[in-house]
Amino acid sequence: MGFQSELSLIQYIIEQCPTAVRRGIPIGDDAAVWQHEAGHLLTSVDTIYEERHFSLRWSTPEAVGIRAIETAASDIVAMGSAPQRALVALGVPASCDEYLLHGLVKGMGKSLRRLSMTLLGGDIIQTPKELFVSVTVFGEVSFEDTIYTRSGAQAGDRLY
Repeated sequence: MGFQSELSLIQYIIEQCPTAVRRGIPIGDDAAVWQHEAGHLLTSVDTIYEERHFSLRWSTPEAVGIRAIETAASDIVAMGSAPQRALVALGVPASCDEYLLHGLVKGMGKSLRRLSMTLLGGDIIQTPKELFVSVTVFGEVSFEDTIYTRSGAQAGDRLY
């Protein structure tokens, strides 16, 4: 996997990405603990898969990390919220080297900081061949704010 263990990769992620500690539980545990304030919780998940959504032949590992976070975050923004927190699942091929993983994690960290998001945790598995990154993003809106849905779109609306 490029690191000595899953725990050493998690430690590297903690060093590179803004993280949230909720109720004294840091990332790396079995589940994220997050207390929701009054309002609506929004969550979305997107997965990018090597040779389907990106290729390391023309994308840098850092660009792949940025794309993974920002693809998922855009769904929350589209509904009228700011993305706040993320869970990341990595599928890492056994042949993957540290250069690739360092770049990928640095890209994710750069994007998380730019969007003022924190990483809650996630999962890491070993895959036979291709790399994938699956990102679940959370946002929230107050009860008074509008949630923009696809079904609410009308002719003439601007799409971004």
